[in-house]
Amino acid sequence: MIGFCTVLNTLPVADFNLFLYTGWAIWHARNENVWNSQKSSPDVVSFGAVARLSAFSSVHVRKGGGPKPTTIVPKWTKPQPDCVKINVDGSWIANTSAGGIGVEAMAARECAVMAVERGFSNYVIKSDSLHIVTALRTTTTDRSEIGLIVKDTKSLLVLLTGEVTTHIRRTANMVADRLARLGRNIGADLTWFEEPPDFIIDMLFEDCN
Repeated sequence: MIGFCTVLNTLPVADFNLFLYTGWAIWHARNENVWNSQKSSPDVVSFGAVARLSAFSSVHVRKGGGPKPTTIVPKWTKPQPDCVKINVDGSWIANTSAGGIGVEAMAARECAVMAVERGFSNYVIKSDSLHIVTALRTTTTDRSEIGLIVKDTKSLLVLLTGEVTTHIRRTANMVADRLARLGRNIGADLTWFEEPPDFIIDMLFEDCN
Protein backbone atom coordinates (compact mmCIF):
# COMPACT_ATOMS: atom_id res chain seq x y z
CA MET A 1 0.00 0.00 0.00
CA ILE A 2 2.89 2.36 0.80
CA GLY A 3 4.42 1.59 -2.59
CA PHE A 4 1.11 2.30 -4.32
CA CYS A 5 0.80 5.66 -2.59
CA THR A 6 4.38 6.48 -3.53
CA VAL A 7 3.55 5.83 -7.19
CA LEU A 8 0.50 8.07 -6.96
CA ASN A 9 2.63 10.87 -5.52
CA THR A 10 4.86 10.73 -8.60
CA LEU A 11 1.99 11.17 -11.05
CA PRO A 12 1.50 14.52 -12.82
CA VAL A 13 -1.53 16.41 -11.58
CA ALA A 14 -3.53 15.67 -14.76
CA ASP A 15 -2.85 11.93 -14.52
CA PHE A 16 -3.65 11.88 -10.81
CA ASN A 17 -6.97 13.62 -11.42
CA LEU A 18 -7.81 11.17 -14.20
CA PHE A 19 -6.98 8.28 -11.84
CA LEU A 20 -9.42 9.63 -9.26
CA TYR A 21 -12.20 10.19 -11.78
CA THR A 22 -11.68 6.76 -13.32
CA GLY A 23 -11.83 5.13 -9.89
CA TRP A 24 -15.08 6.93 -9.15
CA ALA A 25 -16.52 5.94 -12.55
CA ILE A 26 -15.69 2.26 -11.92
CA TRP A 27 -17.24 2.42 -8.45
CA HIS A 28 -20.37 4.11 -9.83
CA ALA A 29 -20.69 1.55 -12.65
CA ARG A 30 -20.34 -1.25 -10.11
CA ASN A 31 -23.14 0.19 -7.97
CA GLU A 32 -25.39 0.63 -11.00
CA ASN A 33 -24.80 -3.01 -11.92
CA VAL A 34 -25.37 -4.34 -8.39
CA TRP A 35 -28.36 -2.21 -7.39
CA ASN A 36 -30.04 -1.31 -10.68
CA SER A 37 -28.91 -4.15 -13.00
CA GLN A 38 -27.53 -1.59 -15.45
CA LYS A 39 -24.31 -2.71 -17.08
CA SER A 40 -21.80 -0.42 -18.80
CA SER A 41 -18.95 -1.46 -21.05
CA PRO A 42 -15.38 -0.53 -20.04
CA ASP A 43 -15.23 1.90 -22.97
CA VAL A 44 -18.30 3.76 -21.77
CA VAL A 45 -17.02 3.88 -18.17
CA SER A 46 -13.63 5.19 -19.31
CA PHE A 47 -15.17 7.79 -21.61
CA GLY A 48 -17.47 8.96 -18.84
CA ALA A 49 -14.50 9.54 -16.53
CA VAL A 50 -12.65 11.57 -19.14
CA ALA A 51 -15.77 13.58 -20.02
CA ARG A 52 -16.50 14.45 -16.37
CA LEU A 53 -12.91 15.48 -15.73
CA SER A 54 -12.92 17.65 -18.85
CA ALA A 55 -16.18 19.31 -17.79
CA PHE A 56 -14.89 19.93 -14.27
CA SER A 57 -11.61 21.38 -15.53
CA SER A 58 -13.35 23.72 -17.99
CA VAL A 59 -15.39 25.23 -15.17
CA HIS A 60 -12.83 25.38 -12.35
CA VAL A 61 -9.51 26.05 -14.07
CA ARG A 62 -8.83 29.75 -14.59
CA LYS A 63 -5.90 31.00 -16.60
CA GLY A 64 -3.89 33.99 -15.43
CA GLY A 65 -5.11 33.77 -11.84
CA GLY A 66 -7.85 36.35 -12.35
CA PRO A 67 -11.61 35.96 -12.52
CA LYS A 68 -13.03 34.65 -15.74
CA PRO A 69 -14.63 37.42 -17.83
CA THR A 70 -18.39 37.27 -17.96
CA THR A 71 -19.54 36.31 -21.42
CA ILE A 72 -22.89 35.28 -22.79
CA VAL A 73 -22.69 32.14 -24.90
CA PRO A 74 -25.53 30.45 -26.78
CA LYS A 75 -27.00 27.51 -24.89
CA TRP A 76 -29.43 24.74 -25.65
CA THR A 77 -33.06 25.86 -25.54
CA LYS A 78 -36.15 23.72 -25.22
CA PRO A 79 -38.37 23.29 -28.29
CA GLN A 80 -41.82 24.74 -28.73
CA PRO A 81 -44.79 22.77 -27.34
CA ASP A 82 -45.72 19.71 -29.45
CA CYS A 83 -42.37 19.91 -31.25
CA VAL A 84 -39.58 17.32 -31.17
CA LYS A 85 -36.06 18.72 -31.21
CA ILE A 86 -33.20 16.59 -32.54
CA ASN A 87 -29.64 17.75 -31.92
CA VAL A 88 -27.08 16.14 -34.19
CA ASP A 89 -23.29 16.14 -34.27
CA GLY A 90 -20.39 14.14 -35.64
CA SER A 91 -16.81 13.66 -34.50
CA TRP A 92 -13.55 12.77 -36.15
CA ILE A 93 -10.02 11.68 -35.26
CA ALA A 94 -7.68 14.62 -35.71
CA ASN A 95 -4.43 12.76 -36.42
CA THR A 96 -6.00 10.53 -39.10
CA SER A 97 -8.76 12.87 -40.35
CA ALA A 98 -11.13 9.90 -40.12
CA GLY A 99 -14.72 11.12 -40.08
CA GLY A 100 -15.17 14.83 -40.57
CA ILE A 101 -17.97 16.24 -42.70
CA GLY A 102 -18.97 12.77 -43.88
CA VAL A 103 -19.73 11.76 -40.30
CA GLU A 104 -21.79 14.92 -39.80
CA ALA A 105 -23.78 14.08 -42.94
CA MET A 106 -24.39 10.49 -41.83
CA ALA A 107 -25.50 11.70 -38.40
CA ALA A 108 -28.04 14.04 -40.02
CA ARG A 109 -29.32 11.17 -42.15
CA GLU A 110 -29.75 8.95 -39.08
CA CYS A 111 -31.87 11.72 -37.53
CA ALA A 112 -34.10 11.77 -40.61
CA VAL A 113 -34.41 7.98 -40.51
CA MET A 114 -35.41 8.06 -36.85
CA ALA A 115 -37.96 10.81 -37.48
CA VAL A 116 -39.57 8.82 -40.30
CA GLU A 117 -39.60 5.57 -38.30
CA ARG A 118 -41.20 7.24 -35.29
CA GLY A 119 -43.71 9.23 -37.31
CA PHE A 120 -42.70 12.69 -36.07
CA SER A 121 -44.94 15.32 -37.62
CA ASN A 122 -43.47 18.45 -36.11
CA TYR A 123 -39.77 18.50 -35.39
CA VAL A 124 -36.60 20.50 -35.80
CA ILE A 125 -33.04 19.33 -36.51
CA LYS A 126 -30.27 21.37 -34.89
CA SER A 127 -26.67 21.04 -36.07
CA ASP A 128 -23.52 23.06 -35.44
CA SER A 129 -22.27 22.20 -38.95
CA LEU A 130 -23.19 25.10 -41.24
CA HIS A 131 -22.14 23.01 -44.24
CA ILE A 132 -24.69 20.29 -43.44
CA VAL A 133 -27.51 22.70 -42.63
CA THR A 134 -26.93 24.68 -45.84
CA ALA A 135 -26.76 21.49 -47.92
CA LEU A 136 -30.07 20.21 -46.51
CA ARG A 137 -31.91 23.51 -46.91
CA THR A 138 -30.83 24.35 -50.45
CA THR A 139 -32.78 23.13 -53.48
CA THR A 140 -29.68 22.79 -55.66
CA THR A 141 -27.80 19.55 -56.15
CA ASP A 142 -24.89 19.02 -53.77
CA ARG A 143 -21.91 17.89 -55.83
CA SER A 144 -19.48 17.58 -52.92
CA GLU A 145 -18.22 14.35 -51.39
CA ILE A 146 -21.35 14.17 -49.23
CA GLY A 147 -23.74 14.81 -52.11
CA LEU A 148 -25.27 11.32 -52.20
CA ILE A 149 -25.83 11.29 -48.44
CA VAL A 150 -27.46 14.72 -48.60
CA LYS A 151 -29.70 13.59 -51.49
CA ASP A 152 -30.80 10.53 -49.54
CA THR A 153 -31.48 12.63 -46.43
CA LYS A 154 -33.60 15.09 -48.41
CA SER A 155 -35.64 12.20 -49.83
CA LEU A 156 -36.45 11.19 -46.25
CA LEU A 157 -37.26 14.72 -45.13
CA VAL A 158 -39.93 15.18 -47.82
CA LEU A 159 -41.88 12.37 -46.14
CA LEU A 160 -42.28 14.53 -43.05
CA THR A 161 -44.29 17.62 -42.23
CA GLY A 162 -43.23 20.48 -40.04
CA GLU A 163 -39.51 19.76 -40.52
CA VAL A 164 -37.04 22.59 -39.92
CA THR A 165 -33.25 22.35 -40.13
CA THR A 166 -31.30 25.16 -38.45
CA HIS A 167 -27.74 25.99 -37.55
CA ILE A 168 -26.65 26.50 -33.94
CA ARG A 169 -23.41 27.30 -32.14
CA ARG A 170 -21.40 24.42 -30.69
CA THR A 171 -22.04 25.69 -27.17
CA ALA A 172 -25.73 24.96 -27.74
CA ASN A 173 -24.96 21.43 -28.91
CA MET A 174 -22.69 20.11 -26.18
CA VAL A 175 -24.64 16.95 -25.29
CA ALA A 176 -24.67 15.82 -28.91
CA ASP A 177 -20.97 16.67 -29.15
CA ARG A 178 -20.11 14.49 -26.15
CA LEU A 179 -22.14 11.58 -27.48
CA ALA A 180 -20.46 11.95 -30.88
CA ARG A 181 -17.02 11.74 -29.26
CA LEU A 182 -18.12 8.63 -27.40
CA GLY A 183 -19.18 7.02 -30.67
CA ARG A 184 -15.81 7.89 -32.21
CA ASN A 185 -13.95 6.20 -29.37
CA ILE A 186 -15.93 2.96 -29.07
CA GLY A 187 -16.97 2.39 -32.68
CA ALA A 188 -20.32 0.76 -31.82
CA ASP A 189 -24.01 1.62 -31.98
CA LEU A 190 -25.55 2.50 -28.62
CA THR A 191 -29.15 3.49 -27.95
CA TRP A 192 -30.73 4.89 -24.78
CA PHE A 193 -34.45 5.41 -24.19
CA GLU A 194 -36.11 7.16 -21.25
CA GLU A 195 -33.00 7.05 -19.02
CA PRO A 196 -29.96 8.97 -20.35
CA PRO A 197 -26.40 7.66 -19.86
CA ASP A 198 -24.91 8.98 -16.65
CA PHE A 199 -21.95 10.69 -18.32
CA ILE A 200 -24.16 13.35 -19.93
CA ILE A 201 -26.39 14.04 -16.93
CA ASP A 202 -24.23 17.00 -15.84
CA MET A 203 -24.73 18.65 -19.22
CA LEU A 204 -28.45 17.89 -19.25
CA PHE A 205 -28.82 19.62 -15.89
CA GLU A 206 -26.83 22.59 -17.17
CA ASP A 207 -29.00 22.83 -20.29
CA CYS A 208 -32.17 22.78 -18.20
CA ASN A 209 -31.03 25.56 -15.85
